[in-house]
Amino acid sequence: MNTLLVLTDFTPAADNALHYATGLAASLQAHLLLLHVQPGLLSPDAFTGKYPSRSESELQALLDERCARAETSGVACASELASGSVGDTVAKAARRHHALLAIAGKPNTQETQDELVDSASLDLVRDTPCPVLVVPESYASAQLPARLLLATDLSDIDFGNSVVNANALLRHWQPAVTVAYVADADNPNELAVGATHLAPLLRDVSQVQVQHFRHSDAEEGLLAAAQSVQADWLLLVARQRSRLSLMFNNSVTAKVLLHSPVPVLVVAEA
Repeated sequence: MNTLLVLTDFTPAADNALHYATGLAASLQAHLLLLHVQPGLLSPDAFTGKYPSRSESELQALLDERCARAETSGVACASELASGSVGDTVAKAARRHHALLAIAGKPNTQETQDELVDSASLDLVRDTPCPVLVVPESYASAQLPARLLLATDLSDIDFGNSVVNANALLRHWQPAVTVAYVADADNPNELAVGATHLAPLLRDVSQVQVQHFRHSDAEEGLLAAAQSVQADWLLLVARQRSRLSLMFNNSVTAKVLLHSPVPVLVVAEA
């Protein structure tokens, strides 16, 4: 049975992501693995007060409570406690459990400057070997992905192993996919060629259209495009060259993650 790995820190954003993940797991006939990561003694977050001080039994009780809530929907749920950095710990858990998908909530940060946002979801995108779904805290829908906006920059893509999982998800749900290219000028020939780079991701997906959206800013253009096609999810490919930029919240991927009102599925390059 497939595993959906759900990260929790017991905040409203994490609880909202778990609620959404429960619906996905039911659709996929998958089970949930709920993971809580406490900062290790060498972690910069260990002594900041960012994480409340709780005993192991208290943490396990919180995990058990949330698993029990998920299981009322008929979805099996297990839990794990771990310590260390979020990115490394989740990556190891994803490999160990052969996770199909990792899911994290993103707290509301619209009133905070991007440079000041410290979000575990950005760590996950950099480090996790499977696709990562980031669910905004404000996202209240239980909608499975029926319409999806897939961003492309027309460049070659060196897909890693996570593309297999992402393609499996798309083949299961068969959403109507709009491949979006955001730029100031039309490039119809390049757009057709650029879309072919996405073939491993879109294999056996039956409804795919390619569309140019005219906008001078990539992030704003993608969010506007998603709204115009009423996308339930955005899908982004995190470029290898942008991994470092994620640390400083200044890549297109990071900005879309911080500002998207709908879930964002991220597939990383190798």
